[in-house]
Amino acid sequence: STGTTTLAQTRSSIDCKELCKEYYERELSPTCRGAVSEGRGVYKACISGRRRGFEAACVPTCTAENTVTSKPDSYNACKAESKKAKSFPWCRRGYEKAFEETRNEIATKVLALAS
Repeated sequence: STGTTTLAQTRSSIDCKELCKEYYERELSPTCRGAVSEGRGVYKACISGRRRGFEAACVPTCTAENTVTSKPDSYNACKAESKKAKSFPWCRRGYEKAFEETRNEIATKVLALAS
């Protein structure tokens, strides 16, 4: 259909790396505020998870690659934190929130650019 072709053409003309960079710097919600009171290590784990979730979702969503999954894999992304009782759940929370938000927002932006 014509709509699909238009969307595919739009996707190929979008600079996804630039779109993602701008989104990360200006719009991605600060999901780790609550981790600050848990200590610096916990906050850093959350920020790390947030960054990984964003990276797992942004460019693949923008380019419509099949590598983006519908369910975020925060366990594997945060495995390094798994021995730290407080850090691990905060890493996973940061990852999952950033993944979901990024996937939804970038898909919306790409569709808006196509219309």
